[in-house]
Amino acid sequence: VDLPALAATCRQLRLHAALIHIYTRGMDDYLSPLKELMGQLLGQPPLPHKDRTRLCDQLLAFLSNTLRGRAATAPPPAPAGTPAAASTAAGPPSSARGGELSRTKLAQVRARVLGYLFEPPAAPPVRALLLLDPRAGFAMLHHAFADAPEPADKAPSRVHMLQVLCSLLLPQGPAAAAAAMTGAAAGPAPANLLVASELFVFMARELVAGHVELPDELFAAMLAALLARGSDSLSNTLAPAMARQEAL
Repeated sequence: VDLPALAATCRQLRLHAALIHIYTRGMDDYLSPLKELMGQLLGQPPLPHKDRTRLCDQLLAFLSNTLRGRAATAPPPAPAGTPAAASTAAGPPSSARGGELSRTKLAQVRARVLGYLFEPPAAPPVRALLLLDPRAGFAMLHHAFADAPEPADKAPSRVHMLQVLCSLLLPQGPAAAAAAMTGAAAGPAPANLLVASELFVFMARELVAGHVELPDELFAAMLAALLARGSDSLSNTLAPAMARQEAL
């Protein structure tokens, strides 16, 4: 099978899920499709809103599955006795048999994927995903925090990832962002205020799960943000009240 030709066809037709499948199941490569599709998501001129939303959804689903160690969905089985059936029977690379990544392979994939999402200094790709879909983005990141990296892994630590998230999404500091949510002080623009509010909910959930420890200042700001009722003008720019109450 000419995988590069198939990949080129998928690019031309914007078959993103099929392109991911070719890279991951055919080439055992989880980083290249992420870089390629993020390039499309952030490219100029911007994609139409509908296409951007669809691509973001597909990227977040891919990342969530990958960080959980789930390989790309296998294609339907071909009829018995056909060449395609023999190819399917051979199965995916040994690192992804049965639709699950081996622990060794998962450690390698996590290091590469999370390194790409968090490491570029100016505007890490994770920021774009969170701004486009905060709730689904933080749900994806939960899988990055749920399993602690192995000692030999080169994946970013939980502490580092949390520091990056705070610097990206709370540019005026945690206390200032929490104050803005009550309407008592000027804060981030409304679009970013929603993301900041979702970040505090995410922190609380990861704290309860034992995945992170928060410095006192950040913990106090988190509590203030979760308890904030906000003014009428801010009510639609915060994480849903039910989500904040559950986090508490």
